[in-house]
Amino acid sequence: MLRFNTLNGMKTYFKKKGSMDFFRFKGLVYTMENYDNIGKELNYKNKKTTNQIGILTNDRYETYKDIKIEFEENVGFYRNDIVYMEDLKWNIIN
Repeated sequence: MLRFNTLNGMKTYFKKKGSMDFFRFKGLVYTMENYDNIGKELNYKNKKTTNQIGILTNDRYETYKDIKIEFEENVGFYRNDIVYMEDLKWNIIN
């Protein structure tokens, strides 16, 4: 699993490689929770803390070069129709 300690490190990865399904940021697992079909926004969330990381770009289908990352604490909701990685007991999240 990819691990990031800073938002700048995450930003560098997204610019080079694009999106991922899940990752660790400062020890917490974040799962992709939502994306828009027009390519401007991805949202990753940690269910237990309800923290959210938003990835914003003009068009992720073309490039992530103009990426902006927003970190929000205590967003206060989660989706019950997806599996959050921190709910799984697999070794993959360790």
